[in-house]
Amino acid sequence: MTVALTIIVGAHGQDGRILTETLKKRGHKLILVGREEFNILNASDVESLILHKPDFIYYLAAYHHPRDLVLPDQNTLVKNSNEINFIGFLNFLNAINKKSPRTRIFYASSCHIYDGSSKKLNELSAVNPKTPYALSKYKAQKIAKYYREHFGTLASVGILFNHESNYRKAFLSHKIISTAKLIRKDPSIILEVGEPNAIVDWGSAFDYVEAMIAIMDQELPDTYVIATGKGHSVKDFIEIVFNHLQIDYSKHVRVNPRLLVTPHQIRIGDPTKIHNICGWKPKIGFQQLVESLVNE
Repeated sequence: MTVALTIIVGAHGQDGRILTETLKKRGHKLILVGREEFNILNASDVESLILHKPDFIYYLAAYHHPRDLVLPDQNTLVKNSNEINFIGFLNFLNAINKKSPRTRIFYASSCHIYDGSSKKLNELSAVNPKTPYALSKYKAQKIAKYYREHFGTLASVGILFNHESNYRKAFLSHKIISTAKLIRKDPSIILEVGEPNAIVDWGSAFDYVEAMIAIMDQELPDTYVIATGKGHSVKDFIEIVFNHLQIDYSKHVRVNPRLLVTPHQIRIGDPTKIHNICGWKPKIGFQQLVESLVNE
């Protein structure tokens, strides 16, 4: 029996850690690439890595700044987003094309390529990336399609909507849960949020990693939305967390519009294509997801 060789780029992030655990259990031989061990911006180093002739590469490396934290200067934001989200991925596409054309590669794009919409967003929906992060993600998504069509590169893309696990520490979900646990010890503490009525398509990172694997199992590479297709408000998230901890959230939550760096836009995905072609559906519902985050 042949053992699959898989490279995970961005192996120490949320999705990379879950993917590593999942593929280990399935018997894959893994090469884990993190920013401390390897320079994805060095094209020669990337080519040397591809000489291992991997069966699969998951490009999960990303530069992303949480929306409720102070942004770095724009030059830094643009430079880092372009380098990590686009140039590094392009180096892998070039190396595959030259050294290992049968290698399959997956790129993790983002729902932030879309504007907000009252309709569910699918692979054909209009895009309008407005941040350096979204621009770099969409550029990489387009270059994957270009290599697929012009060179026959086996490059697939997942357009990922919000997905959570306890490996994700710097975002709003973690802030809500960690603050609620502090409130249980000290009732004088207040949780500040920017927009409690903001609607988010929230899924489980464990489900979404299974979606990535399902995409890579397809004979033909393609682009897929990975989403639950359901929206829930930040207030819904807060209520589940506080109720689970038996705290009255109404006494401890304060709205602070200054926390919003950019206006919130409603983005709910339409996962019909991945359902029909890959047979993937999320298994973990919203309430189960939130309660599991609190418990862990």
